[in-house]
Amino acid sequence: MKKITLILMAIIALTTMVNAQWVLQTNPLGSGDAAMLGKIQFVSATEGWTVVSHSGKLLHTTDGGTTWSTVTPFPNDSAGNMSDPATTMSWTNSSHGWALKTYIGGTGDISSRGNGAVLYSTADGGNSWTKKDFPKTITTVT
Repeated sequence: MKKITLILMAIIALTTMVNAQWVLQTNPLGSGDAAMLGKIQFVSATEGWTVVSHSGKLLHTTDGGTTWSTVTPFPNDSAGNMSDPATTMSWTNSSHGWALKTYIGGTGDISSRGNGAVLYSTADGGNSWTKKDFPKTITTVT
């Protein structure tokens, strides 16, 4: 009986220690469709990135998610996610990352998004960005 009691106490202690490491995170951009986030990809124990659903913005943290800064690779681009924000960003390491977006035209709804795409890339951890434009290759049929 003593052995079982000691095992249960050890399990409870471990559970308490593990749960104590979790901290509630909130979206730094608020709520709503314009602030929906995609996957969060950490490139180290403290540095991570995520894409913002309906904009060309990325969010970046260097302190494990305690604070986030907004990164806009090309602020004058009117770009959003082509599909699920979880599939439009990738990092191979802390230096090299890519984000694929579509140019938004007209009202910004799905029917007016056939305006080409853009691939943002960085080789220095997001300090500078380059872009590759992919022009519209479909035509509107009425």
